[in-house]
Amino acid sequence: MMKYYNAKTNIAMGTMLSAMAMIQFMFSELTGWVIGVAIAFLALGLFNLIMGIRHYRMYAPKVYADTKHT
Repeated sequence: MMKYYNAKTNIAMGTMLSAMAMIQFMFSELTGWVIGVAIAFLALGLFNLIMGIRHYRMYAPKVYADTKHT
């Protein structure tokens, strides 16, 4: 059950970090630091999102099967 919740947390964190990266690109002054931080946020966010979806697909059927029997 905990791995299922961790997967949902990773999806939420990946979405948040990707959104923060997109906000960084909307600033009027794009310096090297802003672009670097935005790329780091985007990479980490996409990784969390992809791994969260992957783990969610793996653990969700087990959780739903356990809740039907109880």
